[in-house]
Amino acid sequence: MSASSSSSWQPPSWSHIPPTTQQWHLDELKNGHVVSTHSLNDILTSNNNSSSQRRRCITFGRLPDSSQIDIQTAHESCSRLHARIAFTSRGIPYLKDLGSNNGTFVNNVRLPMEACGKWEYTAEGGSNNNREARGSRGVVIYPGDAIKFGCSTRIFVLEGPEEFERGAAAVSSSVLASSQDIAADVHVAESLQERRSSVAAVDHGNDHNEGQEAALLDVDEKNEDNDDNAICSWG
Repeated sequence: MSASSSSSWQPPSWSHIPPTTQQWHLDELKNGHVVSTHSLNDILTSNNNSSSQRRRCITFGRLPDSSQIDIQTAHESCSRLHARIAFTSRGIPYLKDLGSNNGTFVNNVRLPMEACGKWEYTAEGGSNNNREARGSRGVVIYPGDAIKFGCSTRIFVLEGPEEFERGAAAVSSSVLASSQDIAADVHVAESLQERRSSVAAVDHGNDHNEGQEAALLDVDEKNEDNDDNAICSWG
């Protein structure tokens, strides 16, 4: 992908910096060992204080340009602009593949096509943008989730507030149920503890089945009958 095609992506207008009470970071693992820790709060604050076009997003890719890429994924199977993480106003992180050739994986499950592509929902509305697509924001990721890009063996483990862990009562009641931002949620079969114990065993991520991909996206039952929260295009 050329630099010009990288620049065709525009960060989503709905993205925010998480509240200061919520600290998020990614542990980068190679061969089972942490080789780097990336503070997402620090990156987002830095982007917001600069003239960076990325604004309030975390970008991943092979492009050797710190003005466009926050966390470099140097493996040859990774695209120059591969993926991004964006937070809602309530601090909920969404991961989206930006049309990479070799995919983005959460807990060894490839993101479905609904959560891939450079099109971003624009909160301000406009032609074709006044309603959200199923998965157009990406998929919700949780503390403990293992993220992989392309065929790289490096694993990025998300760490964040306990109340945001998958299945935590605080997430379902005080965050997810009350949020007007939530359009889709991620449901992966493994429990948080199982994921943590199997992080080092995650493989290259090339083998996956379509059933698992489809299960990643699931409309929030509380929102599916609400037109304002409905998901309607494929992004």
